[in-house]
Amino acid sequence: MSTNVTIAYQLPTPVRVDGSAMEITAVRIEKRLEGIAEWTEIASNPPSVTSFVDANVPGGTWHYRGFVVQKDGPESAPLEAAALVLDLAAASALVVLTASK
Repeated sequence: MSTNVTIAYQLPTPVRVDGSAMEITAVRIEKRLEGIAEWTEIASNPPSVTSFVDANVPGGTWHYRGFVVQKDGPESAPLEAAALVLDLAAASALVVLTASK
């Protein structure tokens, strides 16, 4: 049995600390199962997209994180959502991943 998990996020204000413009080119989303060290990329969305549906996720405790990718700069540090426990005998769960400054 599996379920869908919706990941939603908000982009940071596209201005660097020095006041210069920051061009965001993508948002990368990764996930991993509790007890597994390796993260798996599941989406790389353009900045106009602010959510992603991870389809057919099996039961277990899942961790999700997101990164902001800049055109002329480094990738952001990851923002990790709280662990999501999918008890597939229960109703589907919703995860909200918010990145704000």
